[in-house]
Amino acid sequence: MRLSYFQAPQGNMGDDLNSWFWDKLLPGFRDYHPHPEASLVGVGTILYHPLPRPDAPCFVVGSGVGYGPPPRFGTPGFHFVAVRGPLSARALGAEPSLGLVDPAALIPSLAEFKPPQQRSGTIFVPHWESDLLGNWAPICQRAGITCVSPREESMGVIRRIASARRVLAESLHAAIIADAFRIPWTPVITRPDILRFKWVDWARSVGVRYAPVVLPGPTEREQRLGQSRRLRLGLRPRPQTMESTFRAWQAALERRQASSRPETSPWLRSWRRLSRLGRRLEAFWEKGTSHNGSEERRVDQTVAALRRIQDLTPYLSPKTDLQRACARLQQRLDTFRASWH
Repeated sequence: MRLSYFQAPQGNMGDDLNSWFWDKLLPGFRDYHPHPEASLVGVGTILYHPLPRPDAPCFVVGSGVGYGPPPRFGTPGFHFVAVRGPLSARALGAEPSLGLVDPAALIPSLAEFKPPQQRSGTIFVPHWESDLLGNWAPICQRAGITCVSPREESMGVIRRIASARRVLAESLHAAIIADAFRIPWTPVITRPDILRFKWVDWARSVGVRYAPVVLPGPTEREQRLGQSRRLRLGLRPRPQTMESTFRAWQAALERRQASSRPETSPWLRSWRRLSRLGRRLEAFWEKGTSHNGSEERRVDQTVAALRRIQDLTPYLSPKTDLQRACARLQQRLDTFRASWH
């Protein structure tokens, strides 16, 4: 069985952990199914069209919805073991019980990641795109914080999270892993295009309310590039509420089903127009951005904001809620493994 997950060219801990995580959690899964193109869809917000190898058996184990219309529950070829949370289950048209928790919450159960004897320091883990756009290390240093790049080797990033006293997380999986190790964490956003849906999906699975702290980006250029990249990737502005998100996805599914020629569907034409517009906007902003005193003031504002965030009450899910979600997921995985024999 093949492993399907998003692979960021520059690396991203929350996706890259798939490369070793499932071999430890489900030993032997690669030999489970006789179909040569069968796949296990793992950790990440990857339940949207098109999924890889749609004509082969596809086993969904803890993945989440968020970046586009998902496949419908019951679609031939899809076998759903679990999804990330209740919003993903609802988007699929499945029972709420399918939405358990992100599988990364089970990382502390692996022998390689036993909690350290001592924890120290506060770390900031940005979203991998924010890490590309901003020079966060010296800014965090001024605020008395250590910046941990999510683009570093995934096991090393997880160990640094596990050894921290507190985690400021723009990376969703930094928060998931911190919470699993029972380390207080604070959600932050530095750009307007951080996907709220996936955060709320996971947060509800462990009984937490997601209300991130806005951390101003260090430069105007990074703020603008964060917005233009969303256009360049062809992603439309997100609806403001969860209800409108579901309605937008349903409408997209209906349009796709009604289109006899998907390559000329309205959705694809819009995607191409936005992609062209995004490339032009990014080139314009890249060319026209100035580097002056206003950028220095913005950096000072970011440092001050990081210091204030450390004084806020951090998050931590109720222990019973987390344990219950993890136990149910583990039970579902055990049942999945039992079906192999």
